Amino acid sequence: MQEAATRAGEMLAKAGITCVHDATLRNTFERLETLERWHEQGALPQRLRCMIGIDEFLAKRDSLSRRFEDHGSFYGVKIILNEIRGRLNIERGQLKDYLVALEEASVPGMIHCVDELQLEVALDAIEAARNAFPGRNVPHRIEHASLCSDQMIERMAALGVYASSQPGFLYYSGERYLDTIDEGGIQELYRFRSLRDAGVNVSFSSDAPISPVRPFKGIYSAVTRRSEKGRVVLGSEQLSVMDGLRMYTINGARAMGMDGEIGSLSCGKRADMVLLSSNPLSCDLSTLESIEAEMTVIGGRTIWQASA
Repeated sequence: MQEAATRAGEMLAKAGITCVHDATLRNTFERLETLERWHEQGALPQRLRCMIGIDEFLAKRDSLSRRFEDHGSFYGVKIILNEIRGRLNIERGQLKDYLVALEEASVPGMIHCVDELQLEVALDAIEAARNAFPGRNVPHRIEHASLCSDQMIERMAALGVYASSQPGFLYYSGERYLDTIDEGGIQELYRFRSLRDAGVNVSFSSDAPISPVRPFKGIYSAVTRRSEKGRVVLGSEQLSVMDGLRMYTINGARAMGMDGEIGSLSCGKRADMVLLSSNPLSCDLSTLESIEAEMTVIGGRTIWQASA
């Protein structure tokens, strides 16, 4: 397994990735210990953040303060909210109990939501947690936030909820979306611009291995909203290149509680950076998706460099 982790670390470094957030539902503190050991041994040179599953949190929450001390990579509890035969897999009351417990422990919940009902139920639970512990404002996060109405976007902004999404899905799955989702659904699909305008912290990722680890394919997708065959998926939600860069860098760092350390090049932060094959802010839009890393640096140390 460590050999596979080494190969993954090399692949990520070649893609210009300096930090990862492992969102595996089955993660336990014991598994985090293994990942942290591999990181310390250099197999995974990227900065590491890991979620644990809700069952692991509930089982270990009495010793949570020690777990924070022992596992620097721990950040967030993964909750999968979906529907099975038209019914939610987690009852509304149970989800509220989960979020209240997380709010009390000051641990962010990372809630998988891909449709409007799931998002509504998740926000109801977060609102209950906010009411139970006023002023604590734990930065809970919606994973994917695939379908968002105006009302749900307003609620996310008001509650201070973050959105972690995957713009590459517009490219890799855009044809399927356009062919299978009705017009009402398309109008609510991956509304990155509206979320940004409402003041929601939107961060981008790949959701690997669901889609390839190609940040500039993701930025290209967020900017053009074009599918693999060139069809535009809700063009009114197009972003600027700078928006895309922010959502992969400083917004991503904020979504992992690390924006005081990484995510931008500024005095006092760690020297994590990537040298690119061309300037994304001035290149022709048609070549944006082809930009590659030529050098990846973490903490001032070069971990990967393209051959001369």
